[in-house]
Amino acid sequence: MVAWADGRAHLRAGGGRREGGGWVRVAGRQVGASCGQSDGARKAELKVNDGIGAMRGRGHARSRIRVRAFAATLAAGLWAVAACRTAPPQTAAADEPLLPTSEPSKAEEPNTTHGIYTEEQAARGLEAFKEICSECHETKDWTDPAFLDRWEEASVYRLWYWIYERMPHGQPGTLSRQQVTDALTYILQLNGLPPGETELATDDDTIDDYWIIWKKVQ
Repeated sequence: MVAWADGRAHLRAGGGRREGGGWVRVAGRQVGASCGQSDGARKAELKVNDGIGAMRGRGHARSRIRVRAFAATLAAGLWAVAACRTAPPQTAAADEPLLPTSEPSKAEEPNTTHGIYTEEQAARGLEAFKEICSECHETKDWTDPAFLDRWEEASVYRLWYWIYERMPHGQPGTLSRQQVTDALTYILQLNGLPPGETELATDDDTIDDYWIIWKKVQ
């Protein structure tokens, strides 16, 4: 690179004078020199050029430091973004213990201990038992602990529908809805469940309102 020397610097450093243009190559550098320029002026000019080169060198070094610092900051930012994307989401619920939930007891809802049939209805159920059910069943079949455990806390409709769909043996589906309802109330009476003032209706919605609880709540 060709560096231009300021003639005023020549005068201040070496007292030389500029007398026409010309070029002198010194130690691989070209410096502006006037013909007849003094050695002092040429030395001063070399110092000026060396100072400019040193300043450029320090500038390049600072630039490299700034580039390296920026690259390190960028790499750290990219690593943080990648970590956020791959980390599993955290929720407040995950840090809090889950509280146990409990369903309300069937005994606290409408059930067979609340007098859901009448004595007259259970009497009709007894007659249905004698005419139809007694051919295959004994009353003890409906008071057996295994039978009671099977239907404990089931819906009344579930037992009702089981009888309606499966009985009597060999002729399922031949019982009327009233016969099935009456026979069911007789089973409730056999197990000591109290009667009430209103008969159990034969429609699905009414029957499904109650749960089977065999033991009366004291």
